[in-house]
Amino acid sequence: MNGAGNGETSSGRSTNGSSASATARFFGKRKASRQFLHVTLQSLTKVIQREAQSKLLASVTLDFTALGASDVQSLARAFKSLTDGGMDVAEAARHRHDS
Repeated sequence: MNGAGNGETSSGRSTNGSSASATARFFGKRKASRQFLHVTLQSLTKVIQREAQSKLLASVTLDFTALGASDVQSLARAFKSLTDGGMDVAEAARHRHDS
């Protein structure tokens, strides 16, 4: 039996778990993006600021807070999508903390 008719295609792929896997991919990408912002960019920003200040003999400030704002917007859209799709608010909130 190939599993067709029980939520699987003839190739064995789930037809009813696609939104769950899409959600997992979204949160995985969001986590990677957030780690890149906080670990890589913030570290490089400090080095670049110090170097620029020493070369320019002036105060230099690099600000990447706008990148974090897109993370909040993406999270809000994902949460709304989950709850609009019928997921319980508490369950959708747990997805946020799992990422």
